[in-house]
Order: sequence, then structure tokens, then C-alpha cells
Amino acid sequence: MDKYKGILKNTFIFGLGIVLSKVIISLMLPLYTRVLSTAEYGNAELLVNISAVAVPICSAAIPSAVFRFGMDKDCSKCDVLKCGVLFMLWPAGLLAVLLAVFGSMPIFGVVGEYSLFFYLITFLTIFRSVFYLYVKAEEKNILFSADVILYNLVLALLNVLFLVGFHMGLTGFFLSIVIANVFSIVLLCICGRILPDLGQGRWNTRLLKTMLGFSIPIIFTDIAWALINATDKVMITNRISEDANGVYSAASKIPAIILMATNAFAEAWVISAIQNYDENQEAHHSEKKDNLFGNVFFIFHLIICFLTLFVYAINNAFVPWFLGEDYKAAAMYTPLLMLSVVFTGYSGYYSSVFSAAKKTVHVMVSVLLGVGANVLLNLWLIPKIGVIGACIATVISSMITCVYRMITGKKYAGMQLGIVKWLISMLVIGVSCAAVSYDRYGTLVSLAGMLIVGAMYAGRIREMIRKVIQYRRQKSEMR
Repeated sequence: MDKYKGILKNTFIFGLGIVLSKVIISLMLPLYTRVLSTAEYGNAELLVNISAVAVPICSAAIPSAVFRFGMDKDCSKCDVLKCGVLFMLWPAGLLAVLLAVFGSMPIFGVVGEYSLFFYLITFLTIFRSVFYLYVKAEEKNILFSADVILYNLVLALLNVLFLVGFHMGLTGFFLSIVIANVFSIVLLCICGRILPDLGQGRWNTRLLKTMLGFSIPIIFTDIAWALINATDKVMITNRISEDANGVYSAASKIPAIILMATNAFAEAWVISAIQNYDENQEAHHSEKKDNLFGNVFFIFHLIICFLTLFVYAINNAFVPWFLGEDYKAAAMYTPLLMLSVVFTGYSGYYSSVFSAAKKTVHVMVSVLLGVGANVLLNLWLIPKIGVIGACIATVISSMITCVYRMITGKKYAGMQLGIVKWLISMLVIGVSCAAVSYDRYGTLVSLAGMLIVGAMYAGRIREMIRKVIQYRRQKSEMR
């Protein structure tokens, strides 16, 4: 039971960091749109997005390997950190030379114009990622979450100072990112005792090769996710209109709130998945009913089902009130986007399992399948049926990613709730999604769906409650 408490505690810690960071970022958007011209804001977003794509390529996604191998009992954390940091020196030098030689060419546009900032943002982001994921590997989760919050807070304050106070435009915007990264790196080095650990570490070529074997597939995963997030909005804007893209973007805000919760769970779950992977493998292969991975999947499945059906029940009343009457059409798109988040949540569960098993190739293949389906379906459906086509494409692509991970992940972690019951649950959510999208008794259908799911798992829920009560009694008796 203590393992479950650990997951719950870590989910709260990571969730707090994610939510507060998102609030800070959201509050800064009106400042950017009022102080920067549309061209400046577009260039700022372009450089930051290009840098985000450059980060996994330049780093070979080594920060993810620092986290995974930093949690490995058979590896020295200090050696993992040293290998990760020293490996990053050669791409840092190579990119500096390339930008110095070719950066001034017109083809590079804003990247060439602000090549120094592009370089600093890219590599400071990489080194910061190495350090904060190392801190996470050491289970200094409060520091990890505090760093995320403080980074965004410092970034926001510097933006106010440079953009409003000093009227520095894009230079001030990029300088804020650079200084915020430096602040974060210094904070992590001091509070996370990074430098002493780095000094104790030793170079290990064999370890580095193993780390790269784990991290290289993640490069393609990160790039593919960037494409999935961008293609539908670009196509809606080009094939329909900017207004349609605005409604679609607004519709995605409600599911994004649920996505934050699943992301917080994924951040916490990956730690427990790595720590308990070997023990779970023994229980899984012996077909032991009560194991951590299966129980966590069941609890997560219940939460995501009830949460989704609850959102569906209030969707048609809440969305117009929350977004405004101009975005009333978003209520039709939100249910489908919410369904895609359901599949993304399950994918996140199995992504942590693959990370624990060091099988990141499965993550890469699943995402590549998803992005391929997403692009092809968007090209086909958006011209035919408009924005709803983008929603359908998002659902199908996320479902493909999810199903692939479930099939390939079965050997590493069982569902322990039965494929038939899981399919019935998905059918209930799918029917509710259709009823809400077409505004046909959506609230009643969704509430009925909650009752069906609850009745289907009633015995398991009672058993879970009984174990919690028994655990609390044992704890009170020990006191």
C-alpha cells in the first residue's frame, strides 16, 4: 500500500508543478500579444519551436537516458551524469561552428538573425534537462517541481522587465529565456548537489553506448509528437480559415486540462514503474493477480473513465459558458478531442512501462504510426468535413498509438481488468461522445455510462476499498 501512496504523493507534487507553470504561461500570453507585433510574436514562436525540435536532435535525447539509467540500481548515478554532460560537449561545439559559418545565410531567417540566442536557448535547455532529470532520478521530486515553477516565474518576471520596462522587443524575449535557463541550472546545481556528483563520476564508454541505445529512438518520438501537435492546426488554417483554427484551438483547452492530470500521473508512475519493474515481471510471469502494475492500471482506468464521462455530462452547458458564445461550436469538437486524451492517457501508462523495460523502440514505432495516420487522415478528412475531420484524425491516430502499445506492452505489464471489460468501457465512452457531440441527451447518456462502468467493476471497487480500510486499521494499531 505504501507504493500506491508514493505514486499518489508524487502525482500531487508533479501536478502542482505542471498546473502552476501552465497558469503562469497562460497569464503571460496577453502580454506577448499586446507588446509584440504579430510578426514579432510569430518570429518568437518560430525560433522557440525550431529550438524545441533541435533539442532532441542535438542532444540525441540523452537527458531521458540520464533519468532512466540514473534510477538503475546497477549503474552509478555519478557516472551516468558525467557521461551525459561530457557527451553534450561535442554537439555544442559542432552547432557553434555551423551557426558561425552558415548562420548569416538568408535561408535561415529568424534563426540566422538571432543565431546566438538560438544557440544559447538550445544548449541551455539541453543542459537544464540533463540536470533536472538527474534530480528526478535521485527522487528529489519537490526540487524538480519547484524548479519547473521557478523557471516559469523568473521567465515571466524577466519578460515584464525587458518587454514592458526596457522595451527590448524580441531581444528581451529571447534574453529572458536564456537568463531563466541559467537561473534554473544554478538552482539545480546548488540544491541538487550536481557539481559534487559530476566530480565523482567517471567516463564510461560502454555505459554511454547503452544510454544512446535507449535514447536515440526518443529523438524520433519527440519530433513526431511535434508534428502531431502542429499538422492539424496548420491544415485547418490553410484549408478552412484562421477563425476555424481559433475555434479548434479553443476546443482543445478543455481536454488539455485533463491531459495535465494524466501527464502528472505519468511523471509519478514512471518512477514507480522503474523501481518495481523486476518485481512486477516475476509476478506477471507467475500470473499473480495482485501486482503493482495491474492494480495501478485498473485505478488509472477507473479514474479516466469517470472523469471523461463527467466532463461529457457537463460539456454542452459548460463549454459555451467557459469559452464564450463565439466559441459555441467548440462544444461539438471537445468530446472527440477528449476521447483522444483518453487514448493518450493509456499510451502514457505504457510509455512508462517501456521506459522501465528499456524498450523505447516500441514508443518510437507507436508514435511514428500515430503521426503517419494523423497526417494522412488530416489531408483526407479536413477538406471533406472540415474541423470535425481534424478531431476524428486526432482520435484515430491516438487510438492507433494506444493499441500498438497495449499489444506490445502486454509482455511487460498486464491490464488485469480483462480486455472485454476494457472494450465495453471504451464503447460506453464512445457512445457518450457521440451523444454529446450531436447534443442528443448527452448528459443522461454520460451519467448512465458512469453507472454502467461502476456496476461492471463494483466487486473490484469494493475489494479495493476493503484493502484501504484494512491498511488504515493496521497503521492505527501500530501507533
